[in-house]
Amino acid sequence: MMKRRIIAIILTAFIAVPAVADNNGGSTYSRYGFGDLRYFTSNRGFAMGGVGIAILSPLSVDRMNPAAWGLLDRTRFSVGALYEGFDADDGYLTAYYGKTHFNGLLLSMPVSPSNGIAVSLGITPYSKVNYNINDSQSQLGFDYHIQYLGEGGLALGHIGASFRLAPNLYIGAKLNYYFGTIAQTITQKLTSTSRSNSEVIRTTSLHGIGMSAGATYAGLARILGLPETHSLNIAAVFTNTTWLTVRDERVQNYTTSILLVSPLDTALAPETKIPLPYSIAAGLAYSTDRILIAADYHFQQWSEVPVTDFNLTPLRNSQRIGAGLELMARRDPLAPFSERVAYRIGAYYNASYLVLNDVPINEYGVAAGIGFPVWGESRINLGAQYGWRGTTENQLQKDRILRISASMNISEFWFNRPEEN
Repeated sequence: MMKRRIIAIILTAFIAVPAVADNNGGSTYSRYGFGDLRYFTSNRGFAMGGVGIAILSPLSVDRMNPAAWGLLDRTRFSVGALYEGFDADDGYLTAYYGKTHFNGLLLSMPVSPSNGIAVSLGITPYSKVNYNINDSQSQLGFDYHIQYLGEGGLALGHIGASFRLAPNLYIGAKLNYYFGTIAQTITQKLTSTSRSNSEVIRTTSLHGIGMSAGATYAGLARILGLPETHSLNIAAVFTNTTWLTVRDERVQNYTTSILLVSPLDTALAPETKIPLPYSIAAGLAYSTDRILIAADYHFQQWSEVPVTDFNLTPLRNSQRIGAGLELMARRDPLAPFSERVAYRIGAYYNASYLVLNDVPINEYGVAAGIGFPVWGESRINLGAQYGWRGTTENQLQKDRILRISASMNISEFWFNRPEEN
């Protein structure tokens, strides 16, 4: 009973965090394309620079590579929150925007551990739109204030399974359902009471179904003659191009101080299709009994996305490189607490899909974090990333970004059945 109460308190805390967070905006760059893309392999990998697709472990669930679920030996339930703070500088003014977001809910269950069969389902963020831009201008003798406001993004629901195809070869696949709504508002207010103020509210809904397939080979250490306590894994993941159905609705509102009722004009555009392009990723993971080193590379072909009034600007192919190290925790419950804590560091470079005013928008940063046991195999993972993105040249914005991830990973034998011999 006490364990259930502790679980309920922790879950309530994680779920309640986004509800009490600020809503004062985020990065201007989230206005373009699908917004700021979430690259999040796992709660463990976040603190290692966002790596981990080649890590085989019963302690964590990889969101990108379904083959990595093959070592799960018990049911794992994970829920998390992510804080993002943007210190924005446009060369004239600086401002800080911060908000906490829901960062995923996962349930993973081993079906036949001896065969590497596990099933996972969950919902995680894919992209985030969150900006609030204000500007005062004068044109043709009229002074006015204009505001650009956006929020929403894409979420990803998945269900999939893993399987051990050979003694050291794991494969997996998952069905991806992308869905979400992006709301964008442009408000123009004139100082003259004889002129109409205007507001355009655009609501874009998107949804589509895609697939991901992954493979992990864990036999390189034996081929290279490394000691038995060492392992060397290689992994690859492919996600196909998904055509999203787009439905666009616009509401135009005009007001003056003289009018008692605001005229409204609503337009519903026909459904269209836009591609969410394919991606490929590859990773390496080397480990001893206490040290884990991992590196990942990720590519996505955004250049195939056409320019529309949705994404506003041509996109380029994105690339991301990350590497990290972990001092792994001991699983022995009798070991000192300090040895049952995992310590992680990492770094990454992200060439994003944005090119604005002929300037590519790139981000690079560092990461660190810890993971410690609560009871049994249940753990809390805390991680932080600090990154730099963009430039103040060519009327652009430089962001200093602080991301803090907190997650609860609950491990139980809730759905496990003894395997038949």
